[in-house]
Amino acid sequence: MKNLLLYFLLPLLLSQCAAEPSGGASSAGPSSEAEAAGSAGNEAVAQAVQAEAEQSGPASRAGEEKPRLGSLPSSQPPQSGQVLTLQARSVEARAGGKTCVDVQVRDFNNLLSMQYTMAWDAGLLAFTDMRNFGLPGLNAQNFGAHRTAEGLLTFVWIDGSLRGVTIPDGSTIFSVCFDVKGQPGQSASFSFTDKPTAFESVNVNEELVQIKTLEGRVDIR
Repeated sequence: MKNLLLYFLLPLLLSQCAAEPSGGASSAGPSSEAEAAGSAGNEAVAQAVQAEAEQSGPASRAGEEKPRLGSLPSSQPPQSGQVLTLQARSVEARAGGKTCVDVQVRDFNNLLSMQYTMAWDAGLLAFTDMRNFGLPGLNAQNFGAHRTAEGLLTFVWIDGSLRGVTIPDGSTIFSVCFDVKGQPGQSASFSFTDKPTAFESVNVNEELVQIKTLEGRVDIR
């Protein structure tokens, strides 16, 4: 069920938006309808993140599989042939200081939703917050921070307008920030994984989009 969480949330959002009055003489106008759709999207995202938090209890990262592309159940929606690239930017940080890792994208075209998990060495980096939100409706509620002490941060986003979002290559969609616990000369990786929240992205045609990932690192000096 978790693998298709976003796909099955989309019909719910569509029905919520369809329920909005469409009278031509309304003074609310298109912007109010978009705001109502965005509110429905944010509520659905918050419910999705909460459901993920309840379903994914503490678990060891030992033996965790590396991300696999296209590993979906037999009931999967159609594949689009589109590939979304997620890249974590590498940074240098001072021991005892603070740093942020930017998550950037390529080929982010007409997307309605996406979800995945981010992982890092919790012995070297201590999570603090998220910043630099670069997608419509994106805020701290889109992240599940219940396992950050283990070095895991889950993420779910849905475009509340249901029109699809396109942004330029190299755009930062958010930054994950840390206190640096490691010593000079150490390096902490920052990667994307499918546990506990699986990789998934859906485009405006409600087709699955493949996700390619490039990990980054924090070099401590």
